[in-house]
Amino acid sequence: MFRASDKTTEEDIVLDYGRDRSRIDALRNRARSGAFVCPVCSGEVTVKAGEILRWHFSHKTIADCPLGNEPKELLDARMLFYCWLKTKYANAQIEEMPSDLSMPRPFDAYTETEHGKRLGYWIMVRGMRNREPLLELRRDKRVWVHWVFLAQNLKTPGDLTDAVRLTTTERDFMYRSKYDKPHYGGSTLHYLDIQAESLKTLRGLIHCEGPVYQFEHMIQTPLDKVLISPANGELVHPGEHERLKAWEAEEKKRQEKKSKLAADWASTPQPRPTTPVSRKPKAHVQAKPKKTGFEKALSEVKRRWREDGVNPDLPGWSGQVREEAMRLWKSWQE
Repeated sequence: MFRASDKTTEEDIVLDYGRDRSRIDALRNRARSGAFVCPVCSGEVTVKAGEILRWHFSHKTIADCPLGNEPKELLDARMLFYCWLKTKYANAQIEEMPSDLSMPRPFDAYTETEHGKRLGYWIMVRGMRNREPLLELRRDKRVWVHWVFLAQNLKTPGDLTDAVRLTTTERDFMYRSKYDKPHYGGSTLHYLDIQAESLKTLRGLIHCEGPVYQFEHMIQTPLDKVLISPANGELVHPGEHERLKAWEAEEKKRQEKKSKLAADWASTPQPRPTTPVSRKPKAHVQAKPKKTGFEKALSEVKRRWREDGVNPDLPGWSGQVREEAMRLWKSWQE
């Protein structure tokens, strides 16, 4: 984790490789004396500031804390995303857990806008088993929550270039965005590439078969060029807003033209026929014979088998199907 609380001053300390180089020794000494604690579990933490891993705080003892033993890729992604959000909102926070929300761990990045909107960003390293608390958080109206998967999760099925194979976690956290409209609807997913420091977004995701989803458009943009929607904090690529407005303008023209044609047709008097219209006599339709009770039972059994994924018309099943239909018919008679 990158954030710790100072027990003496009660201020939050965020380890920053560039800003804290001059005072890293002082921070180390204070951490050894037990001055810093985890903001989630209140356990004492120490400073890890080597030359290989990204600088961070670590629990002194093994604790049952959601910020303990986090994978390196999550730490890298969290700091990258937080630094980017800081360029958009000066009051952006890292590892923030609002007291009025029930969350399994803090947001990776969080901010509150000048209009009072609360924006939370959660990075997904891999699939989650217990997703219900996060799904419930998505339905919470007090904060706008956005999920970003790591690019290493993006899997393509075979040689297909316009489809992806999604995990159950990815499928659960797809969401419908207004920016899907120019791509014929569907849903959206975001992926963060740590090495390239870029954001990849799939728009217009539509289910094909099993875990395979086809997307209408894939956009990849350097993270420092990505925009944030002021309406809800959604991640938006350059040019997407302009394309949406152009599509909405064209859609409005189509609807106005359609309404005008309908109004013109309704206001135009329709000519009445001057000669009686000859009507051909209806052909005699022979009534279909009614099904017997056994035939109805047989149809019902076949329907049930098809729902179970079995073809009842195969030669090997005909005897068993008829026996089951006979039992069903007798039960009806009783």
